[in-house]
Amino acid sequence: MKQVIEKAREGGWDGSDEYGGEYTMDDYLESIEKIVLDPKFWEALGKVEGWDESDEDAQPGWKEKMNGLTPHIIEGGDIDSYFNRLFPSI
Repeated sequence: MKQVIEKAREGGWDGSDEYGGEYTMDDYLESIEKIVLDPKFWEALGKVEGWDESDEDAQPGWKEKMNGLTPHIIEGGDIDSYFNRLFPSI
């Protein structure tokens, strides 16, 4: 997950909370459940990974990836296994 968080930061996600708090990587790793609920996190990942819209009517690729997490968890997966599927080389 550390590499995924670093990718999101590369894409412009600053990871600050609504109060402007700044966090260390350890803080991020301890609150991964909160991070994956942040659309800005996914949007930043999309910028780095090139998850663009396929046409005018399609939702952005990052939203498709974000929305894929819930069914994955319902089917018995977890956050780490979902990101391992998205980023098999990490």
